[in-house]
This record gives sequence, C-alpha cells and structure tokens, in this order.
Amino acid sequence: MAISSAVFYGGAAWLLALAAEAISVASLSKLHNDCNDSVAFELADGSCADSFRPTWWALMFQLAVLAAILAVACLKWIRFFRVALVFMLVMAASVVMDQAEATLAGRDARRWREIESKEEAFDGMLAGLILLSVADWVMVFVIGTMGLARAKGVPRPGLAQAAE
Repeated sequence: MAISSAVFYGGAAWLLALAAEAISVASLSKLHNDCNDSVAFELADGSCADSFRPTWWALMFQLAVLAAILAVACLKWIRFFRVALVFMLVMAASVVMDQAEATLAGRDARRWREIESKEEAFDGMLAGLILLSVADWVMVFVIGTMGLARAKGVPRPGLAQAAE
C-alpha cells in the first residue's frame, strides 16, 4: 500500500512541529528556571512568570493544536475538519511568530544580562519557535489542499492516459 504525498508531508511537518515544540519548551524552561534562581533579576514591570507567560501560552496552544491534528488524523476525519484545522494552524502560527519576534526583540534587553544561560536558552527558544512556524505553514498548505485535485475533477496522471 502506497502512502500519499499529503500524508507523508503532513506527517513529516507534524513530527517537525513536535520536535520544535520540545526544543522551545526545554529552552523556555531553562530560561524561566534561571530567571527565578537569579538573585539580581528584578523586573520593574513584574516577575519572571509575567515575562514568560505569553510564550508559555503560545507553546501550550500549539501543543493543543498538534494534539487535535493527531486525533483527527487517527480517526481519519481530516476531510470533515479540514477548514477548522487550517484555521487553528493559522492562529497557532501567528501566535508563535509573534512570540518569536518578541523573543528576538527582547533577547538583548538589559534586564536579561544577569541570567546565566541567557544566550543558549534564547537561541534554543528562538530556533524552536521559528521551526514551529515553518511546520505550521507547511501543515496549512498540506491540509488545506488535501483532496482538492479530486474535488475539482482533475484526473490523476494514470487515468488521463487511459482516457485517451
């Protein structure tokens, strides 16, 4: 039994997103723990938790979207929920890209200089967030176009030759 290209590319993008999620969560956890352990770290506008809350929310939302895609794919209901999945992926991609931009902008901020693992953790978190957004957009394309060729009446290559 041959595997379709949509399943192959969609599955590869899903696995890439899962790996990027793990990289982002591990890096953010390290940065958050080092922030909490830093005696010299004091924010005028709040605590370490306040600083990282939007990124944690983005990563948890992304994890929920990945779980929804896995559940729908396992039940073979993608054709029924295709629009909802694409909508959730676009929302997740926009939130993740926003957090990648915020991470990049805040990376050199003065308030982070006291944290020991700042460079490695920020680099890991940024790499994970960028990979997540790339994987999201690949899944948007794959899931969004899944089954459209047959729906529009475009013949498959093998059937086009047999008809002539």
